[in-house]
Amino acid sequence: DKVFGLGPFFRALTEQLDTLRTEASVRSVRPDGRAVELASGGSIECDAVLLAVPAYAALELLPEPTPAEELALKGIRYRQRLNVVAALKRDKPLRTVLTSPRLESPLAGVSDITPENAPAGNELRLVMLLSRPDFARELWHDRDVTMCNPLLNRFASARSELRKSVRSLAVHRLDAESPTYDVGHFRAIARLTRSLDQRFQRRRVRLCGDYLISPDLEGCAIAATRAAESLGQFFAPV
Repeated sequence: DKVFGLGPFFRALTEQLDTLRTEASVRSVRPDGRAVELASGGSIECDAVLLAVPAYAALELLPEPTPAEELALKGIRYRQRLNVVAALKRDKPLRTVLTSPRLESPLAGVSDITPENAPAGNELRLVMLLSRPDFARELWHDRDVTMCNPLLNRFASARSELRKSVRSLAVHRLDAESPTYDVGHFRAIARLTRSLDQRFQRRRVRLCGDYLISPDLEGCAIAATRAAESLGQFFAPV
């Protein structure tokens, strides 16, 4: 969360919850959706389960999936992504986001992820170098330095002093960075949604993820809002 700048977002959400348990791996969901079994043993009783996980994990946890549910979730693949986080001297100004128009470039974009609440006196700027998916596939198993150099060279190609200002680098391998869709994906998702709705009375499970809407943060937010509204309507007092 610190690297990708989402820590404050998650903290703001969790501060609104009365009860929160983290770092508890779930092994399975009870067929009626009224409890989850933990990998460490024991279970947690609940009114309903919201699976806010990638499609492949949702398929593993979804109890007794229908053919429509299984077909839709199996049809979603995920791209690998290699990102490099560079710590630069803070006196180097950058645009918030830069994208590379050259398709042959390994660099897809650059994002300044320096926390706004960085402590006073902080002299470093955190910059994320976003790789293209084909670059990630090609160099996935290579050493970190092999992956850093092409991205860093492209990043500093317009301003050579940027490379000299780098103080440290960290490589992040994202095995399932964003979903990709086949033709007919949204028809399959529509059938998936109908199946979940029809079975909700006896299997209280909802899904939430960018694969339901679009492969970006906006898709995540919309999917989360719709899931929350659906659960709210079901449990609202009559």
